[in-house]
Amino acid sequence: NHQKDSEINLIGVKQELNDIILKKDSEINQLRNQKSNLQIKMLGEELERWCNSEYENYALAGFDTCVWKKDNISVKDEFDQKGTKADYIFEIYTDEEKHSLLSTVICEMKNESPDSKNKTKNSDHYQKLEKDRIKKNAQYALLISELEWDTLNDTPIRKVSGYENMYMVRPAYFITFLALITSITQ
Repeated sequence: NHQKDSEINLIGVKQELNDIILKKDSEINQLRNQKSNLQIKMLGEELERWCNSEYENYALAGFDTCVWKKDNISVKDEFDQKGTKADYIFEIYTDEEKHSLLSTVICEMKNESPDSKNKTKNSDHYQKLEKDRIKKNAQYALLISELEWDTLNDTPIRKVSGYENMYMVRPAYFITFLALITSITQ
């Protein structure tokens, strides 16, 4: 009888340990997911800061008739559960006093860790970017992307087929793109 009680106790202890291990494994996975999401967010914010800094550096010697600003206003249409916004908005005016708006470019920045297991593609972002372009009444949509570096024949600036006035550029070329749009608009 004593041996049976010991065996039953041992089975109970094993079950408790298994439950504790499963709970700890679950907590570890949650922490990994949180860390991964935080890294993705930090990478995106890092690219945004870099683009903003590049623009500010270039704007000292150019873009006198333009405005570069963080998009802080979410816009929602009848089909959206929540509003969306771009990362930045680039506006081109007729003159330095910004009297009359000529054109607007919404800019979205995308980045991911090179060792990310769930690789996203540039095309994963086109539909939302187009909806934001329309909602913001912008003429152009620009995806500034570090995704899909391994693509064959990768071009630094390219028109996105199937979308009106949407372009994908590599970060090093986004100032060139904005300068080009500015010169053909004015």
